Amino acid sequence: MDRCQTLPLRHLQMLSSLTVLRMFRCGNAACPFIEGDGHVDYQFPVKSISIYDCSASGKDLTQLFTFFPKLTNLALLHCENITGLAVNVMRQQATPGQSSSANKVDAAIEQQKDARAEEEIVALAAEEGLLLLPPQLEELLIHHSPDLSLLSNPLDDNKEDGRTRRGAALQDPSRAHEQVLPSHSSKLQHLTIDDVARFTAMPISSLLSSSLTTLKLDRDHEVELFTKEQEARLFVNSLEEITIRYCRRLQYLPARLHSLPCLKRLNIWESEIIRMLPKDGLPSTLQELDIYGCPEIRLPKDCLPSSLQKLVILDCPTIRSLPKVDDLPTSLRELEVHESGSKELRKQCHKLIGIIP
Repeated sequence: MDRCQTLPLRHLQMLSSLTVLRMFRCGNAACPFIEGDGHVDYQFPVKSISIYDCSASGKDLTQLFTFFPKLTNLALLHCENITGLAVNVMRQQATPGQSSSANKVDAAIEQQKDARAEEEIVALAAEEGLLLLPPQLEELLIHHSPDLSLLSNPLDDNKEDGRTRRGAALQDPSRAHEQVLPSHSSKLQHLTIDDVARFTAMPISSLLSSSLTTLKLDRDHEVELFTKEQEARLFVNSLEEITIRYCRRLQYLPARLHSLPCLKRLNIWESEIIRMLPKDGLPSTLQELDIYGCPEIRLPKDCLPSSLQKLVILDCPTIRSLPKVDDLPTSLRELEVHESGSKELRKQCHKLIGIIP
């Protein structure tokens, strides 16, 4: 939907299989699906919503999301009226269970109480400019929200429930501020940041837990090396994949890289002055190493772990040769070398045809 006028939600009923909804440039319309629907309890199968350049308030979107109980993926881009995020724990707590006929009256009373409590939360959230996220949300992308705060629920005293179910993929949180999150709130699985110094100085960075599996450092043009505190906060033991991309001043990879017990994939892309892989080597669990556009990087002897299955080298002119055949990991199953000016490297790769499956 692009520049659409406000439409009643009932029009979505004709799209009974709709699972992805994208809204662009809503302009002055508060939200394209609120007006004219009253309090009809619609339920749609939408799982993914992207909202770009929309002037909707947190209250409008909070109400909208109640119509999508299966929503697990949400992207908010250039939604400058959204100044705060919290989790709608009442939605999580109000999920009905099995009830006997004798308890139907009590269940109805409790449902009414839950509805009133949720209305109270939504009203208070509206006063504070908050968008209440659905508790079943798994992936969240936020981009260009300079005034955004991540807050615990304004009426929530349940620290265990005050979080999304899996809370994956928080994109570009480096512009957020004043994070006030309960200590058990982080279930983050995927994290992308573009400012290491700013992010690690925020309270939210201390909440990265054993759930984080993917870390991407993208276009941080200031970081030159990682302090011990930054390494401790970012490079947690649960990481399975790390991508370092367009970090043009970065000179050294994290010192504790070799000690990460779960790391399987390491991507180093377009980072121009990194010269060496960690002196202590790479973790023994690493399966894939992808190096692209790093003109100064070298492969020191005995740097490839015995677990390595895939090695990609693209546009890295300083890498002029590989370890000898007997020194290559016996686990290596795939080797890709592109845009190399080294005759020796090309000769080595040619000899490996048939040796590496």
